[in-house]
Amino acid sequence: MANMKYQMPVTLEKGKAWAAVWIKGFEIKNKNTFSMGDTKESQLNLELTFNSNDYSTEKYTQFINDLIRFLNEHGWTEGKQY
Repeated sequence: MANMKYQMPVTLEKGKAWAAVWIKGFEIKNKNTFSMGDTKESQLNLELTFNSNDYSTEKYTQFINDLIRFLNEHGWTEGKQY
């Protein structure tokens, strides 16, 4: 760690930053016993890996905004039938 240098979290100019995101792992928490007709909440916990030239938190903001937009556009926030 002697060669490590603290990088100030400064947002890069628009169009200069890039990021790649991979799903590193996930965990499903789903109850398997409940009364018929009941709706139950379950969880899908994602572990994501970000690789980027941007030291700021902007990549996370952009990713979450894109994810929310995707969920809305594809009906997942309203209750999607599948």
